[in-house]
Amino acid sequence: MDGYQVAGLIRNDPATTHIPIVMVTGRDDREARMLGLSAGATDFLSKPLDRTELILRVGNLLHLKAYGDHYGRYSQQLEAEVASRTAELVERTLAVEKQGNVLAEQATLLDLARDAIVVLDMDRRILSWSRGAEKTYGWSSDEALGRAMCELLKTEFPEPKARIAATLLEQDRWEGELVHVTRAGARLRVASRWTLQRDADGAPLRVLCINNDITDRRQAEMRLRASDERYRLLFESSLDAILILDADDRVLSANPAACRMLGRSEQELTQCSRGDLVDESDPYFASTLRTRDHTGEFAGAVMLRRCNGER
Repeated sequence: MDGYQVAGLIRNDPATTHIPIVMVTGRDDREARMLGLSAGATDFLSKPLDRTELILRVGNLLHLKAYGDHYGRYSQQLEAEVASRTAELVERTLAVEKQGNVLAEQATLLDLARDAIVVLDMDRRILSWSRGAEKTYGWSSDEALGRAMCELLKTEFPEPKARIAATLLEQDRWEGELVHVTRAGARLRVASRWTLQRDADGAPLRVLCINNDITDRRQAEMRLRASDERYRLLFESSLDAILILDADDRVLSANPAACRMLGRSEQELTQCSRGDLVDESDPYFASTLRTRDHTGEFAGAVMLRRCNGER
């Protein structure tokens, strides 16, 4: 299998679907990125690979995953508590006139959460609007109740609404990212989880929606991608020769200027160590090396060898 197939298997297996995937490839074109992201990759790196950059990206993804895992456990616990409480209340609700009391008790529980939590009827009209929803979107509960949520929030869906409705009826849950507009006109990207609640006979009763604002996280990811792209462009377009070495002084990557200076391709350079390129008998080398060992950095002159032996 190739990397795209492996990523697809990881994403489609419930046991591994939440593992972040960093895809590393020798290709650096839009088609490759689109294939990687479509296969389920969380991030995408093109060779030559910068070890430091990889470590930073993995660290960022682990922080994001830890947050997502915490949110997932919290949401599941909340859904379980709400479902349990709702089931108890439904059993005691024998008449339609008692439904208001059920929703009032449920709203008290939902108000304890910081996320925007909304209860909808089967026509997607708002039955309950938590305090978290008030803070997130700017509308009070009195203003929101009875209104269609998708119209109130100008919801942008990632797939047709009919497909979402079919998934909800078939699996009793749906999750994805939505774009909402607040009362002040701000656009928010939210991670949304919907749970279909049924009555004692199994008929659809209402929908519980838990929306978590991830706007800042997505913007941070976009800034990171832009920063990575700027770094790549500077690295490749620099007229100065740039070599990146690992802790064992082996070449990890080289820019085009370094290839021209040393008369070697990047692939050839990544097979080299410092000793293959630097004339260590040169008197300048010993002094600069002592400076690096003392301060962690140095600026000085060294004698390099081209592929033809020229110094």
